[in-house]
Amino acid sequence: MAAHIRRRLRKGATTTAVAAAAVAALAASQAPAATLAEGPAGGGDPKAAGEDTASTDGAATGNSPYYTDLPPLVTPNKPGSSSSLPAAGSAEAGIPATVLAAYKQAEQTVATTDPGCRLPWQLLAAIGKVESGHARGGRVDANGTASPPILGPALNGQGFALIKDTDGGAYDSDAVHDRAVGPMQFIPSTWASWGQDANGDGRKDPNNIHDAALAAGRYLCANDRDLAIAADLDRAIAPLLADARAEGRTVVALSEYGITRVDRPIDINRALRRAGLLEVHTQDGMEYLDPMASRAFAVADHQLAHVYVRRPEDLEATRAALAELPGIEQLLDDEGKKAHHLDHPRSGELVAVAEKDAWFTYYYWLDDARAPDFAQLVEIHRKPGYDPVELFMDPQDPYVRVKAVSAVARKKLGMRYRMAVVPLDPAPIRGSHGRLPESDDEGPLILCSTPHAFPDRVRATEVKSLLLQLAGLH
Repeated sequence: MAAHIRRRLRKGATTTAVAAAAVAALAASQAPAATLAEGPAGGGDPKAAGEDTASTDGAATGNSPYYTDLPPLVTPNKPGSSSSLPAAGSAEAGIPATVLAAYKQAEQTVATTDPGCRLPWQLLAAIGKVESGHARGGRVDANGTASPPILGPALNGQGFALIKDTDGGAYDSDAVHDRAVGPMQFIPSTWASWGQDANGDGRKDPNNIHDAALAAGRYLCANDRDLAIAADLDRAIAPLLADARAEGRTVVALSEYGITRVDRPIDINRALRRAGLLEVHTQDGMEYLDPMASRAFAVADHQLAHVYVRRPEDLEATRAALAELPGIEQLLDDEGKKAHHLDHPRSGELVAVAEKDAWFTYYYWLDDARAPDFAQLVEIHRKPGYDPVELFMDPQDPYVRVKAVSAVARKKLGMRYRMAVVPLDPAPIRGSHGRLPESDDEGPLILCSTPHAFPDRVRATEVKSLLLQLAGLH
């Protein structure tokens, strides 16, 4: 299951790494130099949809190059929209008044409902500038609605992501393929989940800057995110990026995985054990997997599990044990593995694929009192699979921090130590990866400071050679 990685390039005015990641999350990726003048490639007529395709006055559309030269501040006559704004500071310069008011109002609203997120209006402004040049330089009506509507290119897989129509053309006037919509460039399926009515007109309109800015804020703050952490990272890596720029180096940032939300652990080895296929041996009251005696066992790999079946005659029993296990979407045999490029000699006889909101544990014991000694350690080499719970300390142990401090102290003194602080409860896990993402919004990203260094979609297996090419070593 070679994952696809989307590129995201920066051009024109500098934006933060946070903004780049947020832009990629909000909208379907679109190449910065592509314009609609090249011709609409999907269903739907952009002119019929009211899209500003020619852009002869230099204004940006959702499909134009990044817009950096903004017109003078425009203040539409809308009560409360801009008349009470303070004088623009350096961060506010060049942002049209109604658009700036929408960014700031979104910040205030989110601060009230989700204070832990610490959303800065500047992040919304960075996204708005990259995606539409702040609604094409403030070309909005008195209610804050872009006129004409802002539409990106048809996402038909030809130079862009492939996203077939999800809204019947309701938002983007295209019943064949989706298009990113509005000043924040939401794809319709994302807007259907996150759309907001910020201006109280009874409509959730992605082309309205008030609605779109608040929706972007809600989206960015989902899943208990704290955006100040990302801002701290920006500040920390700023000197490194400055040095690289000064030396003419190319900077590449790669997210190896596309993490999606999960809340259902699948105890695949426990199912095999209950079916009499997995065997353990006991030592000092603790149970250890016995792979040589087992007829079948699984090695957990987040949202995949490689199932090793000892004898061909045990395949049917193994399939039967897993067929009704909640959370498994597919059980790939030889043909299925081949179709997904997983037909490696060591992939196992079967490969289980989890449903979107599920992931595989490696657990095989049926009673936590009999868990092996390594279960509460960070010990990848002894566990039959990955254990993301190692990221957490046991919340049920009142002395867990004391144990951790004591273990670190013993380590520093050169003494033997044992950091047994990992919980046996998989409940803390809220994100996983391994399945092919259902859309590019959920996939990994690759960012590059050199425009057009990568194609729009990159296979994970192609990343190494592309990086070697950039370094002049391939």
